Amino acid sequence: MEDKVISDNLSLLGYTRQWLDYGILMVDDLRKQCEDFQTGEDTHSEHYRYGTFRRYLTSKRSLSDEELANYLHLVVADDDGIMAGAATQDLFSLISLTDSQFKYTCEKVDALDEKWKTRLLARQKLLRLLKRKGLSPSLFTDCLRNGDKIVQEFIVDLADKQQLAELAASGVTKKVRSLATARARHIT
Repeated sequence: MEDKVISDNLSLLGYTRQWLDYGILMVDDLRKQCEDFQTGEDTHSEHYRYGTFRRYLTSKRSLSDEELANYLHLVVADDDGIMAGAATQDLFSLISLTDSQFKYTCEKVDALDEKWKTRLLARQKLLRLLKRKGLSPSLFTDCLRNGDKIVQEFIVDLADKQQLAELAASGVTKKVRSLATARARHIT
């Protein structure tokens, strides 16, 4: 593809040249996406960018510091804040981040002016602690106080009988309360 066509196609779907430069988007994929967009298959440009983010992450198990910085640069720069949130959640879910990468990601995402960031970052910090250190009494209290259903669903499998009773009584959703009640029945 010639440069003018590439530039026009990037603009059409809300991409910048950096998507290609960083290797997150390939020219052949851009061409195919533009064809789909122009035929009216999906006229929401953010869906194409999100799909590109997702394909990039699912093709990797980890990212170098440079790849992470490039990815986050594109996420933070995107005009669609909701899509940026989904791309950030995928990063946490699909990539094994080192401690320094996790901290860097939290700092970058925290700079965004988006409502979702506070809940997402709090959730990811708690989940990371739970996976690394297990469920201590103080961490259980933090998880209960946080009120995040994903975190509370996660701790059902880690909780002791007393903690399950607390979750069954005051879990944030009916599902959490039901899971805790059911699991408590199976603990001796």
